[in-house]
Order: sequence, then C-alpha cells, then structure tokens
Amino acid sequence: MPRIFRLVLNFVLMIMQKKIITLSALTVLVVAGIAAVNKPNWKHKNLKILPDDISEQKLDSIMESYSKALGVRCSFCHTAVQGFTDSLDYASDKHEMKENARKMM
Repeated sequence: MPRIFRLVLNFVLMIMQKKIITLSALTVLVVAGIAAVNKPNWKHKNLKILPDDISEQKLDSIMESYSKALGVRCSFCHTAVQGFTDSLDYASDKHEMKENARKMM
C-alpha cells in the first residue's frame, strides 16, 4: 500500500472520529438540557388541609417549619414505604399522628 494512501486514510479516519465525538457530546448536552428544563408533572396526593395547587417548594417549606417547631422528623407523622425503610409514603394515612397533625393545622 502506498505511503500517501495510508496518510490520507489515517487523516479521513481522524476526521470521522472527531465528528463522532463532537456529535456524541452534542447529543449528551441536548438530552441534559431537555431533562433540566422539563419538570415532572407533580401532583400532590391526599392533601386535605393545604390547597391542591400548592407548589412543591411551599409545601416543603411548611412541612419543614412544622418539623422544626415540633422537634420531630417526617417519620413522626408519615409511614415508611413497605420494603424501603429510608423512604416515606407521604400520601398514606396509616400513621395516627398524621390525623392529629391535620387537626392541629
């Protein structure tokens, strides 16, 4: 194989590799950008005292202030998800303290 042919072939392969790397990087950036912009459609479940259209930020702020004021953790009123002791089922009414908290609100 002539030397010039090998040089041209290597040059073409190098250009193709750069195009593939650039295209891959752009794809990752576009997907990350879409994921960052599109918020999941969050619907609160089982709200009986607070309004259904409350923002997630406002709900979290209210719950955090109650937690601090009472000196308790979220698990004081919310039950653990079955099989996942480090996750809470916020919609469940199984814990009797949740109803007591609603009465206090």
